[in-house]
Amino acid sequence: MACVCVYVCVYVRVWVKGHLGSPRGQSLKTLLTGNLEFEERMMGIYRAEVIGIVLAVAVLGPAIWLCTNQEKGQEYTQADSIQGTSVWCSGSNNVDRLCHFKNLCFSSVYDSFLFIHAEESILNGIPYQRFEPALVDLSSVADHNTQYFHYVDVAVENVIYMPHRHHIYKTGKYLLFNRFNPSNLMHIFHDDLLPIFFTILHHDLSNVTLVAFEGWVEGEYFDLYRLFSKEEPVLKMDLMETGDGLTCFQEVYVGLSKLSTWYQYGFSTPQGPLPNLNVTSFHIKHFRERVQKMLNISKTCPSESMHGVIVSREENRLLLNEDDLALTISHVFNIRVVFLSLESQSLSEIIKGVSCAKILVGVHGSLLVLSMFLPPTSILLEIFPYAINPDHYTPYKTLVSLPGMNIVYASWRNTDVEKTVYHEDLPAEYGGITHMSEADQKRILESTEVPPHLCCSDPEWLFRIYQDTMADVPAIIEILTKAMVQSSKQLDQEPKWSDDIAKHHIAPGFITDLKCLPSEKDETTSLLIKWSRPWNAAFIKLPQLQYEIWVQSPDDGKLDVFFTNETVLEITNAEDMPGYSVWVRAVAVQTKGPQSWTRC
Repeated sequence: MACVCVYVCVYVRVWVKGHLGSPRGQSLKTLLTGNLEFEERMMGIYRAEVIGIVLAVAVLGPAIWLCTNQEKGQEYTQADSIQGTSVWCSGSNNVDRLCHFKNLCFSSVYDSFLFIHAEESILNGIPYQRFEPALVDLSSVADHNTQYFHYVDVAVENVIYMPHRHHIYKTGKYLLFNRFNPSNLMHIFHDDLLPIFFTILHHDLSNVTLVAFEGWVEGEYFDLYRLFSKEEPVLKMDLMETGDGLTCFQEVYVGLSKLSTWYQYGFSTPQGPLPNLNVTSFHIKHFRERVQKMLNISKTCPSESMHGVIVSREENRLLLNEDDLALTISHVFNIRVVFLSLESQSLSEIIKGVSCAKILVGVHGSLLVLSMFLPPTSILLEIFPYAINPDHYTPYKTLVSLPGMNIVYASWRNTDVEKTVYHEDLPAEYGGITHMSEADQKRILESTEVPPHLCCSDPEWLFRIYQDTMADVPAIIEILTKAMVQSSKQLDQEPKWSDDIAKHHIAPGFITDLKCLPSEKDETTSLLIKWSRPWNAAFIKLPQLQYEIWVQSPDDGKLDVFFTNETVLEITNAEDMPGYSVWVRAVAVQTKGPQSWTRC
């Protein structure tokens, strides 16, 4: 198609130039400039050529447009050139399922994705009931009813009758997903960027273009999404702007990996860490280093560059005496303290400042998700306004406490109502309560702790979280002093992940040299079973290593199970030793290795 476009464009250009540059072309120039006498004389001769030019523009115009718009996608010349759709899915339900489509199409007329069934279509991994509740989650926020992906079935032979006036074919690989809340940095990093990163790794998509389908405009943090997209990310509004068009993607991957998520926001139960976490410091470090490289931020910090950071807010949740707190931290711990805020610095500058910080202090808020960029043995101190219980809101505590992060977490909670400033007259979404009944306002004002609640608009939670706070500087210094002691103890510690191997799926290998030996003891026959440690125990730390031994009697088939920390087991009163079956395997922190077998 590209060769045909080039040929047509060149042909039209040469034809026009040749005719306008020739003697006859000069006459044509005169005709086109309005010489009436010459027009009357030559009209009969050139009428056919004038008509030819008009026809050429009308017929070849679309081809010329296509030549100049190849980078935006190839336009079909006939509806019957549309191919069938195919799909391959893995996973058991919409929460863990990821799908790979070829030639999936989006109809701006029906605001729907279309699966075009043809003879060549392949469907693999599609459940029979794909609407219960959905085929795939478009967000890493699991099973949220606003994040479901669906497609509609159509037959390829009927596409020609559908009300699409033009068809666009986008070549290359695309990742279709929903941004969950692109105005909040916690959501951006936790729900979108980390899952995008690991979905790209999962599918080996080094050259993928993002398609954000939730329908929002770019937003102020859209540059973060551009870091992971080969071409300019596509928004749903871009697809809708085709008017009555049909946009087909050569390859599109649907769904986001949930490997890296660690928190749920309280849609069905009060917010808290996700159960059975698989994410560790290695996932966070891998992502962090990729972002730092893209933003040209050094991964190493000279010792003299270590400093303290106070996250400053200028509109709400103010720390009213942050200057006093900064001066005291600087004096007590002999480090430079800087203020970082989204109002004064770019996000890249804030990440750079956090990446070499020894202490990060801030009021509970989305910017604290950048604690993932803190270096090992640093300290995160989270400040909570009056009546907010730190144990009920732990996204950042959970983050820095992931296995291997090696970051000390501490919190301070304001328990003195005299050191808080609330704003009951603000709009409801910023904590205002004047729209409520007097009884409800009185109840909230007299409450000393926000009770557990669901997301996302509990008025008491909003009222308290948007308060301004006067920090108790001596109390915070005491907390930081203890954290400093704990931090110094971690300097020489091994990574925590080696003590939690179950989360890393690390298992011992086969034991070796399994053999049975007869043994006489106190005039009784004993069975002595010996073996050697798994060979991989020498190359990776396998704490709490023990052995599970199965011994089956040759007489009655009875199976006995033994456990030992040694590499030898003696079974007394073993009659008729020939014929015993023995299985032995190593176990490390309840993670079992493969069994080795021998017959004695």
